[in-house]
Amino acid sequence: MTQPGTTIRLSYLKTWPFAALVITTLTSLGVSLYFLQMGISIVFQNLFYFPILIACTFYQRRGLFFSVVLSFIYFFLIISYSHDSMVLLQALVRVFIFILIAAVITILSQMNKEGQEQLQKKEALFRGVFDIMPSGSTIYSVTGKGEHDSGYRIEDINSTALGYEQRQKSEVIGRTLTDAHLVIHDSNLVPRLLDTQKSTRPVSYQAEVRRGDGTVGYYDTSLFRLPTGEVVSIYTDVTDKRLMEEELKASEEKFRLAMEATSDGLWDWNMLTGVVYFSPAFASILDEDHIEPVYESWESRIHPADKERTLASLNEHISGKTSHWRVETRLKRSDGSWKWVMDRGSVVAWDETGEPTRMIGSIVDISEQKRIEEVIRIERDRAEQYLNIAEVMIVALSHDGTVVLINRKGAEMLGGSVDDIIGQDWFDSFVPPDMRESVRETFISLMDGADEMYSSSENEIITRGGKRILISWVNTIIKTPVGQIIGTLSSGEDLTMRKELEKEKTSLLDQIQQNLAQMAYLNDNIRNPLTIIMALSEIHFDGEAGKKIQEQIEIIDDSITQLDTRWSESEKVLDFIRKHYQITPK
Repeated sequence: MTQPGTTIRLSYLKTWPFAALVITTLTSLGVSLYFLQMGISIVFQNLFYFPILIACTFYQRRGLFFSVVLSFIYFFLIISYSHDSMVLLQALVRVFIFILIAAVITILSQMNKEGQEQLQKKEALFRGVFDIMPSGSTIYSVTGKGEHDSGYRIEDINSTALGYEQRQKSEVIGRTLTDAHLVIHDSNLVPRLLDTQKSTRPVSYQAEVRRGDGTVGYYDTSLFRLPTGEVVSIYTDVTDKRLMEEELKASEEKFRLAMEATSDGLWDWNMLTGVVYFSPAFASILDEDHIEPVYESWESRIHPADKERTLASLNEHISGKTSHWRVETRLKRSDGSWKWVMDRGSVVAWDETGEPTRMIGSIVDISEQKRIEEVIRIERDRAEQYLNIAEVMIVALSHDGTVVLINRKGAEMLGGSVDDIIGQDWFDSFVPPDMRESVRETFISLMDGADEMYSSSENEIITRGGKRILISWVNTIIKTPVGQIIGTLSSGEDLTMRKELEKEKTSLLDQIQQNLAQMAYLNDNIRNPLTIIMALSEIHFDGEAGKKIQEQIEIIDDSITQLDTRWSESEKVLDFIRKHYQITPK
């Protein structure tokens, strides 16, 4: 296999300059030897100019070296055949002339070569730019006056233009406009090409053409004439841009009609100039006939208490932190009063650096909504006051068991604050672990509508401090107007203290009963011995002593009779207490 370098050298050797150099060199040397042998030394030297000229023209520095060597060969030949000092002097001058001419030719050839290389570089640069430029470009040569399609032949076309045409370069190069059938060739192309030839200034226009697929395309086109006479066409596909502009115009027209039809106060802010269009409805909301169309007309009307919040939210949207801007604020009316409005908008245009240039939006009068909200707030505060003065727990759970409402008493019973408890899972936070799963399952079944809710029940809860307390609940289900179950509402009373009091009360009643029984026992044990004493006193004592003993015994008997009466009354009171408090005697 031949090496690439060898192939290049062989190709180089076969080129005609080298062949001409060899032939002229050999000829010069051969003729010189012939004439020198004949004794003639003043004719053949001119033949040496030919190889010197060829060598220095085509081989520059190597050619100069070759010429110097050839010049000295010439001088060597002269001194070999002639000893005449005048001939030798002339030969030496001739050598100097050979070398001088060779140097001049070498310099000129080198300059020409460098010029050609620069030209090739510029041509390559032009070709690179021409092929990769984002716009399509076609170069036409002109035949005749250029009044017809056939008078323009395509000399070159770049890749972008071929992409527009969906063609190969070989299909269009060398063809006339008549034969090429270019997409960009509309009815205005030839007249404008003709105008370009008559003018030194470029001709620009937007061409509207019908493409091969039947769609209409738009191309921004510029035509200009080169000094060499060719005409260059540069065109950019702006179809998408044109369609976007038309859509924007249609959108702006719809927006204008909407501004005229809606009761919302619409505004359109040019962020570059500060000019703001305020619709008539905008002015009407603020009881104005006209509002000066500048940004300051809006900002200066913002309530001082709302200004920082309003402008901060606006700047967040402008900086791209939010997709839409929305704020409720108060704007000053013509009479100095304040009107609540909802102001909202969005940035709709940006410049090439991404900075916003246009923002549109609207204001809506929400004064009545704010009045209703204030009424609701007052009623809510009043309801919270009612809830907070209740001495029982009131708690509402959402569909998933989250606490959505609890009063102050309930928070105190649970050992926390209202804000801390709202949002907590009721079952995880306040139902004892041993009851948690069963109570949760019952609640889920209730929310699904599978079970009926008990109107009242008793269950234990666990406080934040870990204390278990027994609660008596009164429950109801919360439903939407269409009957959908969304949660429960319950009131709960702490039964722990009541149970302890009832237990203590039962214990006291039992003690009373025991004391009454003891009294009855004492009554019987005193009365029976007293009867015996009375009988013995009658037998053993008479007279005054017996009489006194008898009186004392009667006093003791009366006291026992009164004690017996009190015991009977205490039994009645005890029976009443048992019946009233429903206490079963042990």
